[in-house]
Amino acid sequence: MVEATYLTVAVPNCVADDFGGEIVALNLDTGFYFSLRDLAAAVWRDLAAGHSVESVLGPLGAQAPHLAEDATRLIDRIQSEGLMQPAVAVVLAEGDPSVATFIAGGMTSLVIDSYDDLRDLVMTDPIHEVVEEVGWPVRREDA
Repeated sequence: MVEATYLTVAVPNCVADDFGGEIVALNLDTGFYFSLRDLAAAVWRDLAAGHSVESVLGPLGAQAPHLAEDATRLIDRIQSEGLMQPAVAVVLAEGDPSVATFIAGGMTSLVIDSYDDLRDLVMTDPIHEVVEEVGWPVRREDA
């Protein structure tokens, strides 16, 4: 019997939220934030809800082997970017993963976009690197 792999959001170094179906995840250690939409967002939601990696990959591989391969690369990237990590304690999800619904609807895009345009702001120390009179988010020039 193969042991299941579970992931969880890598708190406190990562914060993430669902904005109308788009997952936006911010790595507080690097200042990079990521956008996952459509099927990629469904993979994230399923993993964060307590579905195993294998139960998420199963429906994708049944639809098309390349989808399972693409999803494996996506999950590897989510982990390497510090957004999710192996779960220590698992709260099992109820029901089936939602990825099957997305593929049935024709959504097969597994894209994760990364951005660093707010990196300087995110990485600013709000106590020591700001203009005292104004405060965060105005950085001191010598910081």
